[in-house]
Amino acid sequence: MLTTDRGGGEPNEMLPNRVVEYAIATTASTREFMEQNPDKKLPSDYTKYPGKVDHTSCACVKVGKTSFKDIEQTLDGLIIRCVLAL
Repeated sequence: MLTTDRGGGEPNEMLPNRVVEYAIATTASTREFMEQNPDKKLPSDYTKYPGKVDHTSCACVKVGKTSFKDIEQTLDGLIIRCVLAL
């Protein structure tokens, strides 16, 4: 689990970037093998070729107190249009 430090560390907004950077770094040798050997099956050595490169899901959630005013400011400029079918 990656966390951010409230005591003067990097801002919480950097956490998604850190997660993506971690995934890219972790799968570097795997991606390199697959690029250089497109017709070969990836070896089963997960120490040498870690990570899963067919898909990745990532969720970064901010937990804490908020108010509608906070959410409204975050979504400023976002227009949501609802079309109701009769």
